[in-house]
Amino acid sequence: LVYHAPWAAKEGYTGVKFSYYGYDQAKMYEMICGATKEVVAAHPEIGLVMNSMDAIQNVRTSYFGDNVTRDGWHLNYTIGRYTAGCLWFEKIMGRSVVGNAYRPSAISETDALVCQTAAHEACEHPFVKHGRDRMNSESTDMTTNPVKEVISRPTKRGRVD
Repeated sequence: LVYHAPWAAKEGYTGVKFSYYGYDQAKMYEMICGATKEVVAAHPEIGLVMNSMDAIQNVRTSYFGDNVTRDGWHLNYTIGRYTAGCLWFEKIMGRSVVGNAYRPSAISETDALVCQTAAHEACEHPFVKHGRDRMNSESTDMTTNPVKEVISRPTKRGRVD
């Protein structure tokens, strides 16, 4: 059984659903993490957790910023969906998505690497959002580090600890 944990809304989104979190993205993210941990603990039949909330928060720390949704709630058709898809790929395939040659034609090679790295870090470190310092310790821009060390490193799959 697979459990998909969603992402937090965009800061500034005014939809009524976001009001449950006080219109606070960080609060929504933390509540999604907490709820996901509770659900997984209560349901041992869940074998795989798709922690999309982490991948999306990670990519938001890049130069894309908080521009990965099309309406504040739903992922946009490029960076947002590709990042979530990268997470699903890595979790299902059990190998790092970083360096994967597939990318939609609307996404540059550089942008794809940023999305892949955000997803990979989410797989490696669930329930932790990583800023530029964690995702790219050698620079302040995730695009300048080729992230070679993660390409061959196996990913963690399965249950959340």
